[in-house]
Amino acid sequence: MKLVSFLLIIVLYFILSQTSYNIFYPLSLFVAFLHELGHSIFSIITWWNVVSLDINANGSGLATTSWWFRSLVIMWWYIWSALFGSLLLFSSVKFERFTNYILKFFSLVLLYSSIFWFSDIMSSLIQIWLALSLLWISYINVKYSSFFLQLIWVFSLIYIIKDFNVWPSSDLSKFSWLLPVIIWQYIWLWIVLIIFSLTIKITYFSSTSDKNDVYKIVLKK
Repeated sequence: MKLVSFLLIIVLYFILSQTSYNIFYPLSLFVAFLHELGHSIFSIITWWNVVSLDINANGSGLATTSWWFRSLVIMWWYIWSALFGSLLLFSSVKFERFTNYILKFFSLVLLYSSIFWFSDIMSSLIQIWLALSLLWISYINVKYSSFFLQLIWVFSLIYIIKDFNVWPSSDLSKFSWLLPVIIWQYIWLWIVLIIFSLTIKITYFSSTSDKNDVYKIVLKK
């Protein structure tokens, strides 16, 4: 049933994305935040600083870091987005009861960013609004939190795939000095598809036994 609900999410997205009313606008803003957070985290783990993190009302974002090797900071987002998005999907299905805590954690990250990575008042207000929204969802029901994380994973993948066709403004265009643009497009596409396939397999078709079944066997004995 969980796989069916996931497929319904994808169908729902493609149906509603064709309407004039952008019902997924808040999700687009949050995915943009995750995009810039990926750049920021790579800068932090390599012992450099995040100067600011901006999220704009049009859905775009900008992370300003002090890391000198800009290409690595840019590249990390694509690896981060696919892997981290997959982790969110896995958690939402396999550890559903903890999803409300995951949303609370992101609320804290958004609030931290709005204060300590401040650059623009509108950007900070957007991040605070997103933080309060996630907090509200986390208190409604764990099912809603799980559903939201699955939506985020779908949006993260779509965000990457759409980025293949927006040259030269795409982040990946910064690598065109090393390989032609068209080659980079297919490299990243295959990386995303491989991670996508493995995530679906591990999440919905893993052969691990359910913990509750083990408990039932023990009780019977």
